Amino acid sequence: GLSPKLVAALASFVIATVYLGLWKAPKATVLPVGLRDWSRNEKNAVRGAGTTNETDAALQGWMTNETGAAVLGARTTKNNTKNAVLRAPTNTKPNAALRAHNTNKTETLSAVMGARTIHQTDSYTIIMATFRRDKCLNLSITHYLNCNMRELRIKWQDFNRSVPDWLWQVQSDNSGRLVIDVADADYLSSRFKVDRLQTEAVFPVDDDVRHPCFYLRDGFRIWQRTPSQIVGFAPRRVVAGGGCYRLPSVWRNIYYPIINTMWVTKGAFLHRDYLKVYFSQDYAHLRNLVDGNLTGEDMLMSFIVALANPPGQRWPVTLLSRKSPDDKKCSTLALGNAGMAKRCNLLDYFFYVLGFPMEFTPFSEIYTYDKSRSIFVPLSDKLRMKWVLHGQSPIEPV
Repeated sequence: GLSPKLVAALASFVIATVYLGLWKAPKATVLPVGLRDWSRNEKNAVRGAGTTNETDAALQGWMTNETGAAVLGARTTKNNTKNAVLRAPTNTKPNAALRAHNTNKTETLSAVMGARTIHQTDSYTIIMATFRRDKCLNLSITHYLNCNMRELRIKWQDFNRSVPDWLWQVQSDNSGRLVIDVADADYLSSRFKVDRLQTEAVFPVDDDVRHPCFYLRDGFRIWQRTPSQIVGFAPRRVVAGGGCYRLPSVWRNIYYPIINTMWVTKGAFLHRDYLKVYFSQDYAHLRNLVDGNLTGEDMLMSFIVALANPPGQRWPVTLLSRKSPDDKKCSTLALGNAGMAKRCNLLDYFFYVLGFPMEFTPFSEIYTYDKSRSIFVPLSDKLRMKWVLHGQSPIEPV
């Protein structure tokens, strides 16, 4: 057995640790506003364990008052699939995007947007959201005005502060190319509320993210081939059932499917009609959760785009960059542990309501920039060329 001296020493250490406050109990997960009633049973349901006809308390008002939205029905203990989770009220017509998800019908973007044809466009509009980072904003404006875009729209989201004189002067000096849009109210989703767009292609981006102009030039060319999908620079892998999301290590895991969504606020091309869908009544409840928690608009947009595309075409086209586009000196709005907890809980809730529409990006739709040709090329082609030049063949990683 242990010697008395050793036992006494261990006891003294434990008492001293607790008394001096060296040990701290883990903090409880911070649930977002509006999700506090979405508790253990609902999370278990997302992971696959059915509940006994329980309806999410956070959606009670939405189900009884909202019209025209596909909402969550009662859970069943058997055959608890994504399609069973989604149920529309008997007296309303389901949302077209969610109907495509439920019935596996092939519905294109034009069907969701009102039976319109998607036309090619010769340019794009940059939509830059900004909030209390004037120095950073100035640097980004100077950078993007050198790019060959049709228009740079500055979304001023600091509702409690007037637009500074220097910014109005920049607009005056660049008349026709730079437009300041002041938010009509203080809410996060206003970044996507932009009227009178001159192009079908839009490129949302934060004010601390600067992509090279030659990236945008060729990224836009790739988007023109698949205008119903997201083409962007911030790929992620989302995991349902509490797995949240992660930044995929593409260069280490090139043989495996690791990308299934894209955060558009870090820079991505998408069709302008998705902005209208984002503000449709069908997504009002989820949009209110985003605005109430000041995060998650990028995640909700990724669901909207995936649901608007037919199965087999819901993956994001990925443009890889070896260098981070974020300006670390400018970034002052740190997410933090509490902010990440909010995002993870919101993401799980989106899965709970909308199912899992994401699909993995094919290897042929992951692009890397070829400096020698000044274009993005499929990563598979570039690696294949390296194998040929070096007389090698692809080897499965260990």
